[in-house]
Amino acid sequence: GLVWSFLGPVYLIIVVNTGLFFTFLWILKREVAKRDTQVSKLNDTRMMTFKAIAQMFVLGCPWILGIAQIPGDTVMPAITSLVNGLQGTFIFILLCVLNPKVRAEYRKCFARMCKTKDSRDSPSDAGETMITMSS
Repeated sequence: GLVWSFLGPVYLIIVVNTGLFFTFLWILKREVAKRDTQVSKLNDTRMMTFKAIAQMFVLGCPWILGIAQIPGDTVMPAITSLVNGLQGTFIFILLCVLNPKVRAEYRKCFARMCKTKDSRDSPSDAGETMITMSS
């Protein structure tokens, strides 16, 4: 009765998503086979496949942990809540930290921030300012 009102849609979502995911992988494999075997394109495709599998894992874990709930258990709900809370962090790592272009932009941004901070805190600049102001 009441349990299947939750578990039925969850199982349906898991089955449909798994079917769509394997369809995506099959299409990806077919498209990669048509391309020339340039190393950079092959590495991009491998990274895209890795990210897709990892993202499916990250987004699917809370659903699977939700199904595995045992009435009266206190550990599984805590683990499910922890995984749900960390989903955004995992997705940020997958889509931003593992992307070389995004990492390069973050490096530039942090380098600019450090450079700006160093130029403000530099004692030699303060001395030059004092000399200029007293002149």
